[in-house]
Amino acid sequence: MVKIFICKTLLFLSAPLIAVIITGIYLSGNAIQPENDYVSAIIDKHQRLNRMESPRLIIIGGSNIAFGIDSERIQNEIDIPVVNLGLHAGLGLDFMIQQLKYVVRKSDVVIVVPEYHLSMNGDYKLKKHVSQYFPFANQFFHKNLFEEARLFLEQTRENLKKKFKRQMPPNSFEWRNSVYSRASFNQYGDIIGHLKMKSREIMDPPHINKNWEGIYALNSLSEFIKDKGASIFVSYPPFPESFYFERKNAIDNFEENLKRDLRLKILGNSSDFVFPDSLFFDTVYHLNDDGRRIRTDALIKFIKEN
Repeated sequence: MVKIFICKTLLFLSAPLIAVIITGIYLSGNAIQPENDYVSAIIDKHQRLNRMESPRLIIIGGSNIAFGIDSERIQNEIDIPVVNLGLHAGLGLDFMIQQLKYVVRKSDVVIVVPEYHLSMNGDYKLKKHVSQYFPFANQFFHKNLFEEARLFLEQTRENLKKKFKRQMPPNSFEWRNSVYSRASFNQYGDIIGHLKMKSREIMDPPHINKNWEGIYALNSLSEFIKDKGASIFVSYPPFPESFYFERKNAIDNFEENLKRDLRLKILGNSSDFVFPDSLFFDTVYHLNDDGRRIRTDALIKFIKEN
């Protein structure tokens, strides 16, 4: 009798959970995934990587790389195929490192350009979002059951809202014409959709890392890449003059730690990539057409010197 009561109680208590899971699975199957989502550009970047024979120059970082270099010019100058793997700093350094470990080959050259605020772990939701478009990206981060459950419930709630509000799919014209979209990238992995646009107000920068644990992760990556018979360098992101002078102490501290503890060759100094505010598009890391050209010139110079 007691067993029957316990079984009925458990069934009663689990019924709402089962209902939520079934609803979530149904709604997620009907959820809209815009094919032109910004992060889906990772598909094209990896397709280019796979097509190119080594040696290749692989440049990786957050959106400072996506918005900040002319890969075609670099390729023409150094006569090595270039792949821009820059996407979003929110993915975290560890995601980028694991990505490199899967793709680097003998004779490749890697340049890592971290933003000053780049964290190790990044945002789990963003990494999960990327993996929905590019399933191989599941290899680049560790699964977290708590986060998986939280995101499942969050997505179910959002899908329910959309269902009851009868929300229309995202306007395909808007997705195609947004700067932050897959269509804004060129064949090399650079964002070019903003190059003829007027610059916007620069958003305030995030915090700047003081004691950055990424240094030790990069040292470990360096050993891995050298064992593969490839080369690796680090460089600095662009930064606007007005914000640079406000945060100079923090950036100097970041650079001092890098030069003291990093066992990789560094291309240039932080000050080499400080540019007038007029050369930025909308954030402290996103360059406009002129800024991209000047930053590319500087990067080519340092690459040739090394």
